[in-house]
Formats: sequence, structure tokens, C-alpha cells
Amino acid sequence: MTAKDIYNAVLNFSEVNPQCICFLHHPCQGGFCADQQKLPVIDLDAVKTKWNKQKGMPSSASVDALACATQHLCFVELKGWTEFLKHHGLDKPEEMTDKEKEKANKAIDKQVGKYKLQKKLLDSVMICEDISGQKDILNSISVAFLLVTDISLEDDPLQHLQQQLMMLASTSTDWKKVCAEQMKKVLEHQIDIQSLFIECKSFDDSVRNL
Repeated sequence: MTAKDIYNAVLNFSEVNPQCICFLHHPCQGGFCADQQKLPVIDLDAVKTKWNKQKGMPSSASVDALACATQHLCFVELKGWTEFLKHHGLDKPEEMTDKEKEKANKAIDKQVGKYKLQKKLLDSVMICEDISGQKDILNSISVAFLLVTDISLEDDPLQHLQQQLMMLASTSTDWKKVCAEQMKKVLEHQIDIQSLFIECKSFDDSVRNL
């Protein structure tokens, strides 16, 4: 079977129309985004729920979505940080005491510590294997794991210069960068297949370029 064959088998099982990645990220639902993506993906959480019910099995883990590139079957996990940073008052560079920084770092570490990327990938693969009848997917076709976030991962030269000046002028911290670095570490530690760490607005292009 090809990646497309497996994708179609899961899609037929789901009996739900695919949708863009934006609609699977709860903070984005109903909102306006100038960079809304268009590539259709399967809601793998919904597939997992239906599959568990049919099999009479306890709830398993799964990634958020399944996508198909030209040659790759893509397992997609969404991790939003924008709302988290706002909730903790870390969305804007501000001066903080060492104690406040320590508290912020602990909150980020705790959040990242909840990531079970490997289990989500393996359970998702198992579900896709059962639905499609294709055994040993990880070794029989090209597979990619995409960790997608809603915080910027780009190095804008002007923005970078402004951040450097703020750092020199105060004790502020770029918390988005801290979160991104922590996510990258978890991805590298837990996932040993081809993987990408990308911003949501580049999702379509990233999948097409695989």
C-alpha cells in the first residue's frame, strides 16, 4: 500500500470530511487568520474515538491529525502556546525578578512534561494499521511526524534586533523562544523517525515539500 492508500482507508473509516489544520486547533475555531491553511487533514482524534468504540477497547492515545504528502504519510500533533503564554502573562517581554522567571520556567517545563509524542505516534500507527490492513507502517512506507505550533519560529532580522536591544536594556525574556526550544528538545528525544517542527502558518507548504 502507498501512503495515499492508507490515508484513504482511514478517511473512509472516519466517514467525516477532512478539514484544514486550523479547525483542529481550538483557539483558532471561529476566529480569523490571515494565514489560514487549506490542505485537508483527517481528525485522528475522532477516528481514535470511533475505533476504540468499535473494538471495545479503553481509550488510546493519538496525534491530532493525519495528512498525506506526495510520498509520506504524516502524523500531525498540534501544540498551542499563545493562549498559555497569555494566561501566564508571558506574551510580552517584561522585566521579571529571578523568582518570577523561575516560576515561569517551571510552568513551561510542567506543560512540556505532559507531551507524550512517542506514545501518540505509536498508538496512531497501530490504529492506521488495523484500519488499512497494512502491517509495519513505519518500515513499509515513508512516514513523517509533524509537530505544529502557533508561536513564531522565524528569525525576523528586525524583530531579532529589537529583542536583543530589549534584552540588553532589561532582564526581559523571550518566552516564545524558551517554549520553542523546549518543544524541540522533546521532539528530538521522543521521535526517531523523520520529523519537522513547524509553525502552523507554514503547514501546507511543509507537507507539500516533503
